[in-house]
Amino acid sequence: MDAVPTYLSLKEESVSHTIIPLIVISFVLMTIAKFLNTSIFKSLLKLLFATKNFDQVIKEDLKLGSVSSVILIANYFFTASSCLFLSLYSSIDLTISQLFIFSLLLPFGLLLMQSLSFWLTGSMSNEIRVLTHPINETFVVIELSGVLLFLVSLIWVLNPNYSNLLFQFFVGFTFLGYAYRTLKSFYCVLQRGVAWYYIILYLCTLEILPLVVIYYYVGSNFFR
Repeated sequence: MDAVPTYLSLKEESVSHTIIPLIVISFVLMTIAKFLNTSIFKSLLKLLFATKNFDQVIKEDLKLGSVSSVILIANYFFTASSCLFLSLYSSIDLTISQLFIFSLLLPFGLLLMQSLSFWLTGSMSNEIRVLTHPINETFVVIELSGVLLFLVSLIWVLNPNYSNLLFQFFVGFTFLGYAYRTLKSFYCVLQRGVAWYYIILYLCTLEILPLVVIYYYVGSNFFR
């Protein structure tokens, strides 16, 4: 009589079947974006490190409202959702279907919250035009992040043994991208004359506080 297996492999297969379609969609989206704008990745890298000539690069090389740019923003949601799903599926108290929906909605919700935060800060400070710069910075980081997270999710699915390492990289990269975008945006906004106390107000009440609330809510209600 055969021994009863100590674990089931069905969950791993279900995870692959759930994530692989997202990876395929991501690859297709990046291919289309590259076809529509052959220099889009080069332009995004230039924007990532640009400071004084940021607006000029946007006008000459890449409009963030272009079709290729919008496609890369959509790509970010697929790749970030894939990495988020792979990070949480073994530790969060949700079914695969529920976790899949949660992983799709969370990146979109965070981006929406950040955009509303910029708008509220601009309304309170009467500096909405100035804050278009950090908004553009946010989308530049998002578009480039989507490309890198595509590679991370692909390696993750093909090499589940490296899950811990890839999880640490995903978390570290997320915080690094967030910190870089925030510091660069604040520097550019301060250079344009926005009072520093509006920056502190924005950072404490509209960036840090919502993330802390989400962290404690998810941690106390869903994690095993």
